[in-house]
Amino acid sequence: MKRILFTILAVFFLPLFAYCVNYADSLKLADSLFKEKKYPQSYSIYSDILSSSEKFSPRMLLKMAMIKEHEDDYTMALYYLNLLYKYQPDKRVLEKMDELASAHQLTGYTFTDLEYFISLYNQYYYYIIFFFLIVSAIIYLYLIFKKFYSKRLGLRPLFFVFVLSFAYILTNYDIVPMKGIISQDHSYLMSGPSAGADPVAEIEKGHRVIVWSEDDVWYRISWNGEFVYIKKNHLLLVGDENHLSGESFSFDI
Repeated sequence: MKRILFTILAVFFLPLFAYCVNYADSLKLADSLFKEKKYPQSYSIYSDILSSSEKFSPRMLLKMAMIKEHEDDYTMALYYLNLLYKYQPDKRVLEKMDELASAHQLTGYTFTDLEYFISLYNQYYYYIIFFFLIVSAIIYLYLIFKKFYSKRLGLRPLFFVFVLSFAYILTNYDIVPMKGIISQDHSYLMSGPSAGADPVAEIEKGHRVIVWSEDDVWYRISWNGEFVYIKKNHLLLVGDENHLSGESFSFDI
């Protein structure tokens, strides 16, 4: 029995342990290359970590942004700064984004208090979900207790349904519109999700837009107060299922 239990634990946990070790080793190697100013090599490792990992640190994103700014790739620098701010809002990140956007005359980088609260929501997303699920479980147990003692439930079941529904919506739907950054120069904005639709504008890379929906190979975005469409391969979505670790960061690297 002990052997069977050991085998089961090994099957489930050894791959996870190996992944964590590999992640830590890769990050350590990339950091050492960054300190040696071997930016292309360190960026390549950081990029691999970002594309394959479900967890990455603010410091890593900051270094990737610094590397791309050093290479004068302001679009990718802004992308990493936006991704960093989405999950860990910080005034210094805003100031850096504003500096880059102003230097290249880019639009879409006006930040409001609402956006700050949205970033806080992204940062504490799992805690919020866990809170509503716990509240739902407590209410459910309370209703069972009341029903067991044949007491009137009144409107309490409706409150339970409301809380549970809210938790379901938070878990399964993105209630915050996604942001995207134009990734290529001479990108055409179209009036419809078709190459045969009327062109609305031709814009350069670096501008930030709100992404509302997708239609086949097109994204529906906002531009100058109207809805237009852009090819998916011309837009970098800010954020996906990846989430930051709880590491603090500094600009003094």
